[in-house]
Order: sequence, then C-alpha cells, then structure tokens
Amino acid sequence: MPEQPEPHEPEPKKRFSRNRDTRSVSLTIALLTLVLTAISAVKTRSDSIAALLQKKADDQWEYYVAKNQRQVADRIFLDTLSYSTVRDEQLASKLEGKYSAEAERYQAEKQEIQGIARELEKGREAQGRRGSRLDMARSFIEIAQLLASMMLFYRWRPLWYAGIATGIVGVLVAATSLVVY
Repeated sequence: MPEQPEPHEPEPKKRFSRNRDTRSVSLTIALLTLVLTAISAVKTRSDSIAALLQKKADDQWEYYVAKNQRQVADRIFLDTLSYSTVRDEQLASKLEGKYSAEAERYQAEKQEIQGIARELEKGREAQGRRGSRLDMARSFIEIAQLLASMMLFYRWRPLWYAGIATGIVGVLVAATSLVVY
C-alpha cells in the first residue's frame, strides 16, 4: 500500500507554475528586461560621447578665442605703428610685415579651429538625437513590460500580444538609433 502523507503535514509546494501562460509571460518580461538593460547601456554610452564631444568643442572654441585675441592684439599694434612716428623706418617696416603675417596666420588658424569645433558640435548633436531615440525605445520596452505583466493579472492573452508587439517596436526604434545617426 502506497504511503500517504499524514493529515497534519502540508503538501509540498510546487517550485514552478505549471501554467504555460505564466511561464511564457515571465520569459517575455525577462527578455524585455534584458533588452531594456542593453538599451540603457547604449544610451549611457551615447550620453558620455555627447559630453566628451561637447567638452572638445568647448576647448576648440576657447582656442579660437585665444587666437582671436592674439589677432586683435597684432592689429592694434599695427594700427599704433601706423599712427606713430618712428625713428627707424626699416625696423618699423620689418615689424609691420611680421605682425601683418601673424594676423593673417591667426585668421587662417581661426577658420580651421572653427571648422573643427563645428564638426564636434555636429557629432554632439547626432549623439543627442541618438540618445532621444534610445529614450523613446526604452519607453516602448517599459510599456511592453507593463502590458505583459498585466496579462498575468487579467489572464487576457491580447495584453501579452500587445506587449510583444510594443517590445518589437521598441527594439526597432533602438536599432534605427544605431543606424540612422
């Protein structure tokens, strides 16, 4: 005769739910969480790159200002030289040539620095757009998690399907952020 549990012993609890829907939805939520984590990591990286590009652009603009100040100082010297009486005309001509060449060189360097700074700012703006797109993707994934979780409470499968569809949209939005920008 098989052994029966004593009446005062509780029946052992089952470790896993045998409800197939619950397991499927739980797996869906876990996968959505994994995708959300990956998107968050890419978003953090995008924000870091944007901050670095902004810092480099700021450095370039500071360099531009320094070159501009030197150019202005050279032009002031040239103006002063042209209005003052000079004892040694040859030295004055030599200084005028030197400072005119420096002012022209600073103008060329400023154009190059300005181009670099603007390129860095364009990169920062692209990273900002990528970050916005990744934020949108994260929102879709979070909504997908919510919809899938609601299926567990209401036992209505269309919620789960809506969660899966929303999750796919979130993944597609995240993928476009990596390709488009």
